Amino acid sequence: MIESSLYRAINIYDLMVFHNYTLDEVSNDVISDYINSEKNALIKSFYNDIETAFDSIKEKNKIGGLYQDFEDISNFTCENLFKLNSEKIKEIEEKDKEKKLNNITGNLIKLCEFLKITESNDFRTVFERHFQYIRNGILSMNDFSYKGIIDHIKNDGTLSKISLFFNIIIIYIVEIINRVPFRNSINKLLNRLGILIIISEIAFLLFDLIVILLVILLYFRGINNLCGKIFGLRKIFQIFELQE
Repeated sequence: MIESSLYRAINIYDLMVFHNYTLDEVSNDVISDYINSEKNALIKSFYNDIETAFDSIKEKNKIGGLYQDFEDISNFTCENLFKLNSEKIKEIEEKDKEKKLNNITGNLIKLCEFLKITESNDFRTVFERHFQYIRNGILSMNDFSYKGIIDHIKNDGTLSKISLFFNIIIIYIVEIINRVPFRNSINKLLNRLGILIIISEIAFLLFDLIVILLVILLYFRGINNLCGKIFGLRKIFQIFELQE
């Protein structure tokens, strides 16, 4: 939920900036399926999703060690943030347009430290800042004419701040607190299911073997008893014939 909310928030702001949507129009015409029509319900929904993120530890405890996010595997520092995203950054570095850029990881770490992203040592506060930037940007837009929007882009600076913050911080945090843990959790779950299936197969094989052995033992025991009775009857008839 938090990931979809993060993307929805920035998409809403982009719609307002580049497509002349007002907050009411976005709420009623674009995302009415997600929220009700109450005034400022959209902005309130951002913080409701944050509450869910802060309560996520309760959900994690319910499923044991299947799900591990940032705080379970590492301290929330700028260095660790981009270290855990090294594969993603490597993909960027290998693109032709970005090959001319030097030390992308180091520059990202410096920018992260300058913005004091990890000061609270809790990645959830970064989401709060993201929503706050967007809230400020939305509320600062009063003129939705072309001139008003252009002035907002040129003079306010909120759009560049939101875009920069989203592209250099948010997407990397989402990667390591949502996608990677989810993928790892699925793999753990599949491994556990695989082990349970193997155990079940062994149990069924043992059960079948025991049943077969019991049938064989009871069958031969029954045959032995029957043979003993037949031989006993045969002796009786032989004695009866001799007496005649």
